[in-house]
Amino acid sequence: MSDDNAGGGKPRPYISGNSSADKHNVGAGLAPALQTSPTLVNPAFQPFLEGLNKLGLELTVQQSKQFLRYQQELLDWNTRVNLTSITDPEEVMIKHFLDSLSLLMAFDAPEARLLDIGAGAGFPGLPLKIVRPQWHIVLLEATGKKVKFLQHIIDTLQLKDIVAVNGRAEELAHRAEYRSSFDLVTARAVASLPALLEYAAPFCHIGGQMIFPKKGYLD
Repeated sequence: MSDDNAGGGKPRPYISGNSSADKHNVGAGLAPALQTSPTLVNPAFQPFLEGLNKLGLELTVQQSKQFLRYQQELLDWNTRVNLTSITDPEEVMIKHFLDSLSLLMAFDAPEARLLDIGAGAGFPGLPLKIVRPQWHIVLLEATGKKVKFLQHIIDTLQLKDIVAVNGRAEELAHRAEYRSSFDLVTARAVASLPALLEYAAPFCHIGGQMIFPKKGYLD
């Protein structure tokens, strides 16, 4: 299992495309987004902001700080725990954070309950939680050390209505509180598409969606 799937297919919509798209309030119906403070912008963060603009997204100052802290903690923990092979700060912002947020092009709602299967270092669930703070999110991960990292990020960023669960999809699907209870189920770099469908289907309620970012094109 790898945590380095950049996901989203090619070409990435935030690398090329019409940058005049309408801006989405990152709070999804909450207070209007604020312009990011120039003091927060560093060389690694600027391409991320440009990619967000291509997606029609803006961050509040608080959300910008959360992404920067997330990046710092990820790279720090990665020296002790195998979380990602991507160690360039700019690539973390693009291949992990921005790719995760590209899921909002396929699914977005003011309120949602999301399950991230095989969350690894938190992609896509944690970036989505930062920009959709009102969503309820479950991060499912089988490796204990990674679950500890996820919980550390949840605590450090002071995120609410998000939990990191140590377990496997085939086990969790038998628990009543999780079965058929999610609006959106997603997974990134976990397994083949047929296997993902088998893992995810029991968690989706009727009318829910399953989204699995993959590299390249589907045949």
